[in-house]
Amino acid sequence: MNKHYSDAWYYIKRAGEELLSGLSESSTTMEMRARDRLGMEQQSDETQTDRLKEELETIRAQTELESERLFSHAREQIEDIQQQLQQQNRSQSKGILK
Repeated sequence: MNKHYSDAWYYIKRAGEELLSGLSESSTTMEMRARDRLGMEQQSDETQTDRLKEELETIRAQTELESERLFSHAREQIEDIQQQLQQQNRSQSKGILK
């Protein structure tokens, strides 16, 4: 199971990175169009970079929290299933002993 968890973490992180790059490309294009139409001057690259870094950190934090919640839920379900199987095995072994 550990390999599955590490694979899932990898893909979750990659999805977050891809999401961020897609959002930054889309938002930059839309921002430029809006600024052109409204006659506003372009923000400096440092300001945009800082803003995007903050957004990236926010997205990463949200992704980590959500994935931790999902993994915790999955572990609980696995433990419940294991307990059910153990109870079934006990009841079957009691039936054999009678």
